[in-house]
Amino acid sequence: MNFNIRMGIPEMQELWQDLQQKYRSGKIKKKEEQLYKKMGESFKVIVGGSILSESSNP
Repeated sequence: MNFNIRMGIPEMQELWQDLQQKYRSGKIKKKEEQLYKKMGESFKVIVGGSILSESSNP
């Protein structure tokens, strides 16, 4: 099953896309990279948690 993560407000999606673009191009600053990685890990936990809770239901 596929899940979509919605960013609550447009500025959050813009922030994520900006960080993603900078990371991929190698032009990201240290603090931005830390934020990018923390956000990415959070998304993994959210998606992983949704999958685990769904699979544990009969």
